[in-house]
Amino acid sequence: MTKDELKEKVLNIIDSFDEYDLKENEGLLYNPDEEILSEFIALKGEVKKSNKLFLKTELNTDKFIKFNENLLNAMDSLINLKIEDDVFNEFKIGLNSTLELWQNILDEIELRELAKVGDIFNSEIHEAMEVVSEDRFRDREIVEIIKQGYSYKDNILSYAQVKINKSKG
Repeated sequence: MTKDELKEKVLNIIDSFDEYDLKENEGLLYNPDEEILSEFIALKGEVKKSNKLFLKTELNTDKFIKFNENLLNAMDSLINLKIEDDVFNEFKIGLNSTLELWQNILDEIELRELAKVGDIFNSEIHEAMEVVSEDRFRDREIVEIIKQGYSYKDNILSYAQVKINKSKG
């Protein structure tokens, strides 16, 4: 939580006070009790710890997303190799199974990819990086994913960067 967010939250609480609450808490400003002061100091420390934990979690989330992207890109590259060899084809089948298991893990922890080729562009979760105009695609259809975006539960972690189609006319 930022300083401004905390300030806004405190102001909202104060705005919700009625006359009785105001009179009851007015004395705190002029004659602060030592116990209350120590509570505020402890609360300030907890807020600082929470902010550090949030930042650490945010950094770990970014690292996980980067790891996931690198892993999926590497697997896709291997699967799409055009090598006709029985041993390598068996390896690709195993790799596809591993991809399915990885997707199950992502589903289980509720980490979702935000874009698929063929989806219709949604500015709330997608960022249009390039626009093409081809008759074979629908208007605003995603024709290529440049960088996958992710959400965790209902929170967007990163927007999907996509190439979309714009119909002629």
